[in-house]
Amino acid sequence: MLGIPYTHSGALTEAITLDKTLTKQVLIHSNIPTPRYQLFRTGKELINPDLKYPLLVKPNSEGSSKGIFNENLVMDPVKLFERIEFVISQFKQEALVEEFIDGREFTVAILGNPPKVLPIVEQNYTIFPENMPHLASYEAKWLFEDQLPNPHDSYFCPAKLDANTEKLITNTCIRIWEALDIKDVARIDLRLDRNGIPNVLEVNTMPGLIPDQNVVSYFPVAARKSGLNYEEMVNTILDSAVKRYGLKQVQKSSLIREYAVVEKNSKS
Repeated sequence: MLGIPYTHSGALTEAITLDKTLTKQVLIHSNIPTPRYQLFRTGKELINPDLKYPLLVKPNSEGSSKGIFNENLVMDPVKLFERIEFVISQFKQEALVEEFIDGREFTVAILGNPPKVLPIVEQNYTIFPENMPHLASYEAKWLFEDQLPNPHDSYFCPAKLDANTEKLITNTCIRIWEALDIKDVARIDLRLDRNGIPNVLEVNTMPGLIPDQNVVSYFPVAARKSGLNYEEMVNTILDSAVKRYGLKQVQKSSLIREYAVVEKNSKS
C-alpha cells in the first residue's frame, strides 16, 4: 500500500493464514487434504454429527501452540463443549474443532522464490511419557521439550521417509505455497492419515527464526541440515524479496544483526 519493500508474504496471505478456518477453506477449495472441522463462535452450536472422535479444540487465530493443551484432545461431547467454552472465554475468539489424525507428524520449511523444500522435520513422539498425547501441545512445546537434557531429541531431521512419501509431502507443500500465494518463507505442519496421505494442520508464513542453535527452532534446523548457516538462510530470504521487487543488492550484514535481535524471542 505504501510501496515499501518487505520480506515474507503479502497482506492478504498473512491475514488468511492467521485465520485457521480461512486457511482450511482455501486448502479444501484447492483439493488439498486437511482434517475435517467445525468452527464454534459461541459454543452453543450443535456439533456436526459427521465429525469423528477424537477431536482437537484450538483457538482459531493463535500460534506457537497457544491454547492447545493436552486436555483439548477430547473423546466425548461433554469434554468437547467444556474445552470449546474454555477457548472462547479465555482467548476471546472462535474455537476450531477438527478431527485428530494420529499419524506421523512433520513440519516442512520452504524457502525462496521459486520455493525450495528444505529437509523435512518429524516430531519424535517416542520420547513422550506414556500418558502424554502425541500432540504438539503447549505443554509439549513449552514445558516438556525445555526439560529435555537435549531439546533436539524432540525431532528427527531429516525425517526417515520412503521416496514416494517424501515426494507426496513435498508436492503437497508446493501446492499449498501456490494456493495461498506465499512468498519467501513458510513452514507447514502435516500428519499422515491411515492411508499415508499428508493432511495439513497449520500453515505458518511467519515462522520463528531463532539464531541460537541450542534452542529448537524448526526453520533454522532444516536450513542447517540443507547446508545453509544462519546468515545464508537470512540472506536467501532477503535476496528472494530483493529480486521480487527488482531492487539492487543490499548490504546484508547489518540487516542480519537487526533481524536476529527481532527474532530471538520467537520459538519454533
